[in-house]
Amino acid sequence: MPRTEDQRPLTFMVKEDFLEEINKACEIAGYSDRSQFIRDAVFESLERLGIQVSKTLKAAPSRKGKGGRPAHKTPLRRPRK
Repeated sequence: MPRTEDQRPLTFMVKEDFLEEINKACEIAGYSDRSQFIRDAVFESLERLGIQVSKTLKAAPSRKGKGGRPAHKTPLRRPRK
């Protein structure tokens, strides 16, 4: 469910090894939010292709009405059971 009318989730599958590499890249680049890392990577790819996208579109979606972020830091990946 979108947070606002103009937002849509983007869901896709990746192999576990690829997810681990994405998580490593997030840590190296100082991201605490994997979604923001992916938004930035897509934005940079679009720029390289010459597609002009407003920088405001790559910002994290509004959390209006969601109560803000939790006080605790959640891990990028849930441990396997």
